[in-house]
Amino acid sequence: MKLRSFSRVLVSSFVLWLVGPIVCAAQEPPIMFGFMFVLSGTLANYGTSSRQGAELAIEELNAAGGVLGRKVVALFED
Repeated sequence: MKLRSFSRVLVSSFVLWLVGPIVCAAQEPPIMFGFMFVLSGTLANYGTSSRQGAELAIEELNAAGGVLGRKVVALFED
């Protein structure tokens, strides 16, 4: 009886050892890129079009699976 319990514990710990890194890899945080554009004032037209271009590029990256399997997130500041 004790041998059977020990073997169950051994097998379950081995399975967790194999599956654990896969589960942890799926929970990695996204890659963040920061952009500083002029989004207000007289030059806001240039900053707005630059922001739209960056958003489009990030959407394409995420649609292709991200970078190294991780999602890409943009942070925009004025």
